[in-house]
This record gives sequence, structure tokens and C-alpha cells, in this order.
Amino acid sequence: PGLLDVVRAAAKEAASYDVRVNALAVGAAEAPSFQELANSAGGERAAFSALEAMPTPLARYAGAAPARLIDTLLSGAGAVSGVTLVVDAGYAI
Repeated sequence: PGLLDVVRAAAKEAASYDVRVNALAVGAAEAPSFQELANSAGGERAAFSALEAMPTPLARYAGAAPARLIDTLLSGAGAVSGVTLVVDAGYAI
């Protein structure tokens, strides 16, 4: 099974314990992979330019969105479980 199947199965198993299980699929964000891009592109400004040139509908990287989304998911306020949330500036569309 793939990761998405594991997330759904874990969410189903954990539901009776009131535990939510989700996955976050992050596209370009400020992460170690971004630092690699920055190093190969010649700096952060060049890396951002490379990301903005990518064919994404929003023409930008994820920024702080993944952190805010994780905060929301951890707050316990929602009933979201068993899903994979994609934060990729529309790249997957």
C-alpha cells in the first residue's frame, strides 16, 4: 500500500480513540530541499525566482502555509481525518 492508503487505514483504526490521522503533501516550501535549490541556483533570491518560474497556477511557493495548516490540524478544532492535504501553490492541478 502507498502512503495515502496507510493514512486512511490509520485514521480508521485510530478513530475509536478520538485520534485523527492526516498527511500533508507539501510542494515547494522553505525546507532542506529549498536550501539545496538555493545552493544550486546561486542563492535564495535566485531560488525564489526559479520557483516563481515554475508552471504553477499561483506562481509561488508554499511559504508558511504548511506550518499554519499543521497548527490548525493540531488544534483539535476540526473533524478532518484520513485525508492528504496538498499545499503546492496549485502545482497538482
